[in-house]
Amino acid sequence: HANARFFPKNVSIPDYMNGFRLITIPNIDLSTRTSLSSFFYNDASLRRIPEIDTSSCTDFSSLFYNCTNLTKVPNLNTSNGINFGAMFQGCVELKEIPELDLSSGTYFGSMFKACGSLKRLGALNTNSGTMFNSMFLDCKQLEFIDDIETESGTDFQYMFQNFLLLYALILH
Repeated sequence: HANARFFPKNVSIPDYMNGFRLITIPNIDLSTRTSLSSFFYNDASLRRIPEIDTSSCTDFSSLFYNCTNLTKVPNLNTSNGINFGAMFQGCVELKEIPELDLSSGTYFGSMFKACGSLKRLGALNTNSGTMFNSMFLDCKQLEFIDDIETESGTDFQYMFQNFLLLYALILH
């Protein structure tokens, strides 16, 4: 990527920018990073994310944690992801999330916790998942989850606590 900006492997954008908050991010090359854990952590100014190459990433935990003004997320290649814990936790303005390949994931705790504006989720292939604790806790506007596979699950504590509008859920 000729125009891509490089960020060191263990530094998040808020750290790199030394406290300067972004409304949108520049075109950056993340193609070789295996962890994006907390990369945009607590960046309340961030509203949109451009397409980014996440094909090498295995750890998506807290990637967008508490990005309270985030309204749009691009398609993300999550096919190698294992840890999705708190990935979108606290993204209160996010109304929809594109389809994610979660088939390699094992940890989904608090993944969508407190996503208060989220209305619908497509099919979630979480057949390798074991930990689903608080996954949808406080998703008060969530009406539909098209399909979620939980047959390997061992921890479901608070998975659906504080729901107000859930109309359809298909569990496997």
